[in-house]
Amino acid sequence: MPDIGQRQLGGDAKLKALIVTGHTDIHHDWRTVSPMLRDLLRSTGLFDVRITEEFRGAGPETLEPYDLVVLNYFGRFEPWGHASEQRWGTRAEQALYDHVAAGKGVVVYHASLQMGAGWEDDFELMAGGVMREHCSRRAPIPDIRLYVWDALPGMGAEHAVAWTNRYGRGRVFGTGLGHGPEAISHPSFRGLFARGAEWAATGRVTLGLPEGFGEPVPGGDWWPTTLEPMVRTMFDRRSPATEGASDGNR
Repeated sequence: MPDIGQRQLGGDAKLKALIVTGHTDIHHDWRTVSPMLRDLLRSTGLFDVRITEEFRGAGPETLEPYDLVVLNYFGRFEPWGHASEQRWGTRAEQALYDHVAAGKGVVVYHASLQMGAGWEDDFELMAGGVMREHCSRRAPIPDIRLYVWDALPGMGAEHAVAWTNRYGRGRVFGTGLGHGPEAISHPSFRGLFARGAEWAATGRVTLGLPEGFGEPVPGGDWWPTTLEPMVRTMFDRRSPATEGASDGNR
């Protein structure tokens, strides 16, 4: 049984969503996560979902059928290195910006918050919040609506974990939550992601909250005890010799 309140819609009436993936950094498994996000959206009864692993060469005609684009992409294998980010190309990137600005929706999901560093275009303006090496997550837009938790150990004083943004006539939902399968399986993530995606696609929220929404994560917070020390060690051990290494992970 689906764990999120459903709306039963016919095939033609369903919202069309496209998950753009195909590459992320070493800490994220897009091959496992992207199908899970697809299945989560489908379980609501609202969405017809497709996945593309290659967005290079896309254009306005690619996105025209879709109400929502979900980004699960980051074009660098080593997140702290200085190798060039594998981008989609000007035409595909501008098509995304134009699609959202014209009134459609986009979800900037987890690893995709690393995108756009140094890009001389609208990615940061569209996303509303990004993750950067020097400052964790930051919001380029002063009046953005941020949903903030208290300080997470090792991540600075406070930072946003989820937010909404307006870009042109379109809607943006950004979330730093959802690192992997365990997080995606938690009712709190499932409820937040599904409702955020519905809002981005339509401007309203009709989905209910799943049972267990707001319950603690089993075993407590694993960031300070497990993930932060691992990530800090990897960061400290990086060397200039490895920064320009090949970053393909296909």
